[in-house]
Amino acid sequence: VAFLGHPSRLNSIRQALLEASYFELEQRRIEQWAYATWPNADQDLPSAFEFSEASLEDKQQIQKRFEALLRIRARLSRISLYVYAPHIYPPTLASQIGERLRERTQLAHRHEVLWEQLEVYNEIYEMCAQRASDYTLTRSANALEWVIIVLLLIQILFSAFDLLTSMGS
Repeated sequence: VAFLGHPSRLNSIRQALLEASYFELEQRRIEQWAYATWPNADQDLPSAFEFSEASLEDKQQIQKRFEALLRIRARLSRISLYVYAPHIYPPTLASQIGERLRERTQLAHRHEVLWEQLEVYNEIYEMCAQRASDYTLTRSANALEWVIIVLLLIQILFSAFDLLTSMGS
């Protein structure tokens, strides 16, 4: 890309190009991550509805994927300010270049689509986390209930033994 203009403006033009390129590249990386992650989300989808003993093996992996998703969403939200930047008035050459590059690369539209995809991922992994938590709590509650039942049985046995020994004397 070549620009002709006053040397005092070239630095701001260069800065606008670098900024636009950086944010476009960052969004492209997030898009690639989202595309590569679809198979994982499909694989984890059953755990969003039912969590079992077999799912416990995948719990750590699901947690790592959820953490990665949160980091990616944070990265995407950081570039939102640039993607949806209002037009500057009065317009400068650098601001017009930035606006044109955002329009040409359809950054705002791609950002919205990407945000919706990440929202689907978020729903899947929130449901997985909820099911895993419910399963773990239920399992520990069941174990506690069995301990209480065993203790009650022991108490009944001691009471019966005490009753039998008191009747015999």
